Amino acid sequence: MYTVDSIGNINSGDEFFIRYYNEIGDIVYLFARAPIVVVRGSEGKYKADNYVGGIAPMDGEITTIRLKRDGQLLATEYTADQYFGVYLQDIYGNPVMVEGSDLVEVKFSDIAIVTITVPNFDDVFSNVTDDEVTGNTDASVMTNLMPYTATYGMTKTLTIWANTDYDNTNYYYNPLKMVSPDNLGNFTADNPFYYYEYGQNPYTDTYDYGYFWFTSTLDINPGDVGHLRYINNEGHYVYDNFTTEADDPIIRVRGGLYYNGYGTESYVEVYVPTCSLGSITLKSGTDVKATIANAQACNTYIGYFVNTYGDHIDIEAGDTVEATFNGKTSVVTVPDIEVTVDPENDIISGTATVTVINEGTAGLIYNEPITNALTIWPVSLHDYASEPFTNVFPSAVDGTFNITNPYGYYYDDWQTTDVNIQFGDVGHLLYFDDDGNRVYYMFEAAEESIETGPATLNLRGDYNGYEGDNYVGITAPVYGEHDLLITLIDGNGNLKDEFISSDYSWNYVAIYLDENIEAGDTVQAVLDGFTTTITLPTFDVYSDHENNELHGSADVTVVTTTVYATRTLALWPYATYRDSYGKHVIPDDNDVFTATNPFYYYADSNNNQVDLNWNEGAHGHLRYIDIDNNYIYDDFYAYYDESKLTIEKNGQFVEGVLTVNDVPVTVTIKHSDTIKAVAYAEANAGSYFNINEFYDNIGTPIFIEEGDVVIVETDESISVTVPSLSGWADVDTEMVMGYGLTNTLLNVTANGASKSALTDENGEFSVDFMGFVDIRPGDVINVEYLNPDNHTIYIEFKAGPQVETIIHDYRALGYAPQIDSRVMATLLDNEGNIKGTDTDHTGADNAFNIFFIDETGQNRTVQGGDSIIFEFTSSMTNTTVLTLEVNDLTVEVNATDDTLSGTGPSDELLGVSIGAFDETVTPDENGNWSADASATAEDITAGEQAYVKYINPEFNVIHVFGTEPIVYVRGSGSDRWDYVADNYLVGFTAAYAKVDLILNRADSEVVNLQTRANFNGYYAFLLKDIFENPVDILGNDELLIQSTDDIAMTVPRFEATFNIETDVISGTAPADVVFELYDDNEDYTVESDDDGFFEVEFNDIDTEVYLRYQNDMGLEVEFNDIDTEVYLRYQNDMGHWIHQKFMEAQPDSSKLKARWTTCYDEDERFCQGNVKVMLSPHLILSLILMVNFVLSLLTKMTILLAWKMVILLM
Repeated sequence: MYTVDSIGNINSGDEFFIRYYNEIGDIVYLFARAPIVVVRGSEGKYKADNYVGGIAPMDGEITTIRLKRDGQLLATEYTADQYFGVYLQDIYGNPVMVEGSDLVEVKFSDIAIVTITVPNFDDVFSNVTDDEVTGNTDASVMTNLMPYTATYGMTKTLTIWANTDYDNTNYYYNPLKMVSPDNLGNFTADNPFYYYEYGQNPYTDTYDYGYFWFTSTLDINPGDVGHLRYINNEGHYVYDNFTTEADDPIIRVRGGLYYNGYGTESYVEVYVPTCSLGSITLKSGTDVKATIANAQACNTYIGYFVNTYGDHIDIEAGDTVEATFNGKTSVVTVPDIEVTVDPENDIISGTATVTVINEGTAGLIYNEPITNALTIWPVSLHDYASEPFTNVFPSAVDGTFNITNPYGYYYDDWQTTDVNIQFGDVGHLLYFDDDGNRVYYMFEAAEESIETGPATLNLRGDYNGYEGDNYVGITAPVYGEHDLLITLIDGNGNLKDEFISSDYSWNYVAIYLDENIEAGDTVQAVLDGFTTTITLPTFDVYSDHENNELHGSADVTVVTTTVYATRTLALWPYATYRDSYGKHVIPDDNDVFTATNPFYYYADSNNNQVDLNWNEGAHGHLRYIDIDNNYIYDDFYAYYDESKLTIEKNGQFVEGVLTVNDVPVTVTIKHSDTIKAVAYAEANAGSYFNINEFYDNIGTPIFIEEGDVVIVETDESISVTVPSLSGWADVDTEMVMGYGLTNTLLNVTANGASKSALTDENGEFSVDFMGFVDIRPGDVINVEYLNPDNHTIYIEFKAGPQVETIIHDYRALGYAPQIDSRVMATLLDNEGNIKGTDTDHTGADNAFNIFFIDETGQNRTVQGGDSIIFEFTSSMTNTTVLTLEVNDLTVEVNATDDTLSGTGPSDELLGVSIGAFDETVTPDENGNWSADASATAEDITAGEQAYVKYINPEFNVIHVFGTEPIVYVRGSGSDRWDYVADNYLVGFTAAYAKVDLILNRADSEVVNLQTRANFNGYYAFLLKDIFENPVDILGNDELLIQSTDDIAMTVPRFEATFNIETDVISGTAPADVVFELYDDNEDYTVESDDDGFFEVEFNDIDTEVYLRYQNDMGLEVEFNDIDTEVYLRYQNDMGHWIHQKFMEAQPDSSKLKARWTTCYDEDERFCQGNVKVMLSPHLILSLILMVNFVLSLLTKMTILLAWKMVILLM
C-alpha cells in the first residue's frame, strides 16, 4: 500500500498513470482514472430514473453498484466495464427508480468506494406560458455564480436544459441556464438561456470568431422534455428530467400519417407528444359503438374500431371520436360530407357541414398546424403536395361546393394542372377542425363495373427488401373491393397452400402463407378474374466473406443494371433491406454471376459506393424484377468456416452453426454402443440449428450425461464426447467449486461476472468470487469447457441451498448445497401434522424435485400456513436442515378494471406479473396489496394467469397463481371454429389448482368429475356419467365448477332453422342480443327482437354456415351446414363462452323430411329444439339406433322422455 499526496488538483474523471522502473531500466505503466459516478445519466445526457453510469478507475475490474433507501438494500448490479452503465433492478427483475434521499454506493473493486446521497428535486415544472422552468431542491448549490465561461461544469452547480435530454450536441452546448436556489431551495430558469458554439464574438464589436456563449430565447412547447444536472462537491453528477404539461391529443379520423392520407372507414390515429397510455372511444350519440382501451401512444397511436367479433365498425357522420391521454381529452364530431363525381365533365360537387376559414394549402399540412381548412385531392388517397389538390370553400348557407379544374401541385415550385377524372378513380377530402384534428372522407368516381386487371406480385419480400419465405405482396391495378385467390403449387403440381380474400377495399395487401415459397413452386394470383402466374426461379448464391465476393447462378433473364428496371437482378451482401449497399449483376450465358467491391447504396451505381467487408454468418438478400414488374426475393448467408456445437451437460440442449445450410440435421445421443435418443432439426439458411428436447423410444425424457457421445449428422458427421464437468457454489464463502478434465482451462460465470479456472491433476477447480460479486442462493452459475475442436460443453446450475414451492400444487423443487445429495422433504400443516413426504437424490447437478404423497398414496397440496422441512445429506458435508414457512400468498384478478390484489407478508417485497405487466409491491401492515395494470398497455383477459412470487430473506421462493376464471362450454375457446363436442368443456383457473365439475339436470346430479389444472391454469373435461357414457351439455343444464374460484351457470338455450332454397336462417335466442351469423364467404351482425326471434338472409348459403352471437353476458352462436351444420357461440354476462351445434340435411327428391321435438317433462320446458331434419332412406336405421341410444341413456338418468315424431314423405 502506498499513498502519494501533493500532486495537484485531480478531478473526478481525470486520467493519470503510475510508472515503475525496475532495476534494469524496464518500464511498466498503469493507467487509471479518478472515478466518476453519474446518477440517472451518462454520456452527457439524462438516461433513466433507474440508471447509474460513470467511469471506473481501471478496465476489467468489477464495479458493484448498490442502491439503499432508509437503510434497506433495494438493488445490486455488477459491471466490469471502465465506462459503465447499469439499470437498477430488484430481486424480481423489476426496475428500481432512484429517488431523492436514496444512497447510491459504488464500489470499484478494492480501489475506492463512492457514496452519493441523491438530492431531492421537487415540483420541477416547465411552464409553456411563461417559457420558464421552476422547482425546489435541497442540493447544496453555489450562490455566487460566475460567468458561464468560468462556472459551467464546476462542482456545486445546478444547470437546467428546458427542452432536451442532452447536455450538448456534438461540440455545441444546447441552450441552458445555471441557477442558484434561494434559501428555501426554490429556483427559476427563464429566458434568456445560453448556448455555446462557434461564431462571431458577441461581446465586442470586432470580427474575431471562436467559441463563445450566446443567448437564446426559448419557446417551450407542450410535450417538451427537459432535464437538470447537479454536480456535487466531489464532482459526481446527478440528473433528473421533467416535462411540460401535456397538450390535448390530436385525433385523425379515417386516415392520417400512417397512410399518408385516407386509410379505412374504421381507422383512427391519435397524436400525443410523449409516450402515454390512453383510450379511444367511438360513440353514436350517447351509445358506445366501440372502445380501444389500453392504447399505447409514443407520439402516434394507430388502430381500428372493431366489435366483439373482430368486425370493423365504420365511423359515420354524426359519430363522435373521443381520445383521452395524459389526463387530456379531445372530442371530434364527424361532419356530414357527401360527394358526387362527374367524370365526364371533371366536376366534383357535394355538401360539407364544416367551418372553413383557412386556405389549408398542402404546404401548411407539412410545415405548421392548420385549423378550419378543407382540401380535396380528386384522384388520390394521399395528402401529397406533388399530386393535384385544391382548397374547398363550402357555402355558408347550405354547405354546398362545386370543384372544377384547374388544381394546384408542388414540384420545385407551385404549379397548376387540369385533372382528367376517370371512372373508378378514387379521391379524398381532408378537413382540419378548429383544434387541428383531422377527418378524412373517401369518394369514388364509380360506374357499374370497374375495369381492373392482373395483379403484380412481390414474392418473399416487399418493396423495402426481403421479408420471409412465406411472404406474398399483391398490388391491384385500382383501389377498391377485390376478390383474390392465391394458390401455391409445388414443382409436382401439388397444392401446398391457398389464401382467399374478398369484401374489403385495398390496392396493396400483404399476406403470410402457411407454407414457404421454394424454387420451382408456382404462385398463382387470381384477382377479379385476372390471373398472374409466377414459377419461382432458382437462385444459388455463395457469399465469400474471406474475399468479400458474391458468386452464384440464377435461371432468369437479366438485360440491364438500371435500378428498378424490369429484368434486373440486384444483391445485397449483408442486409435484408434495400437501403444498404448492394450491386446489380448480369449473369453470363451459363447463368453465372459474380459481384465484387465496390457496392452501391440502394444497389444504384449512381449513388455512394463503398468497399464492403463482411463476416461469416452475414445475412444478405437478392431482388429480381421480371418483365411484368413482379418482384422476387431470396436471402442467403455467408457460410461458416467450421462447425461449432454447444452442448448442455445434464440438460437437453444442443445447438450449433454448421458449414452447410438448409439441410436436415440428425442428433444422436449414444453411451458406449447404446443409442439413448435421436432427435431431428433443420439447419436454417444461416446454418444454425437447435434441439431442446430428447426422448427415448417410449417417450421418456433423456438428459445428456458424462461419457455420452453427441453425434450431429448432415453431409458431415460431428462427434463430441461429453467430459467430466460438475460444479456447486458456497454462498457463505463466495466460492464456486467442481470437477472437470485434469489440467484443463474452464470459464466460470456467476452473476454475469466471469473468471477462468484451471483444474488440477485430480480435475478439481475452485474460483473465489469474494469481493468480486456476491453469490446468493438461487444465483445462476455457468461452467463451460471449450474442447480442442472448438465445441463448447457447459453446465448450468443454481447456488444452493434454495427451495421453491407453489401454493395449490403438490410439488417442491430447488437446489441442494452440493451435488450427489439425498434430499428428504416433509410437508406439515399449520398444526404440525404430517401431510405428505418424498425423497429425491441429486446427481451430477444439484437440482431436485419433490412430490408430496400421503400414506395412502394420494398427492397432498401445499397451502398457505403449511411448512416444509428439507434435509440435505451428502458425502462431502454433514446433514443440512432447512425449513420453509409457506406464507399465505393470495392473488385476485379483475380483468374488467385490469387490477390485481391479494395478501402476503407485511412490509416484504413481492413480485407481481401478468402478461406484459411486471411490478414489485409491498403488502401493508395488514398484509394486503394491490397493483393497477390499467396504467400500462396490458389488457388483462379472463383466463390469463397472474403470478405472484415471494423471495424470503433466505432467498427461498413461494409462488402462487391466480386468474379471473373462464369456462368454454362445448368448445376450446372463444373463436369461430372452436366448437369441439356437445360433451366437451374447458376452462382456466389458478395454475396447478384442483378442479371439480358438477352438472345438474332437472335437480339431479348427472356428472361429477375431477381434474387438475396445468401450469397455464388450463383444464378440460369430456363429460361422462357413472357408466362412462358421454353426457351432452344441454340447454338449461346447471353447471358448477369448483376450484380456487367457483363458477355456477345455467347453460342458455338456442334454436335455429334455415331454408336452403331462400337462403334464410331464422330462430330464437335470448331477447335483444347481438350476434354474428357467418359462413365461409359471408358474415352478418344480427340482433334478436324482444321475443328472441331473429332472421337473416344470406346471398348464398354454402355448405358451411356459421352463426356467432353475443348477448349482454356475451354469448355467441355458430351455425354450419354439411348437409348444413350451424354453430353458435355466446358469451354470458359472467364472461363465459357457450358453443352449440345445430344440424339440418339438405332436401332432394329421394329424401324424407322429419320434424321432432325432444323434451324432458310434460310442458316441454327442457326441449332441446324444434329442428327440421332431412333424412335419406338409408339414414333411417341410423336414426332408430340413435333414438334407442338416447332412450337408454335417459332411462339410466331417470328422466322422462317424450318423443314426438311426424314423418312426411317427400
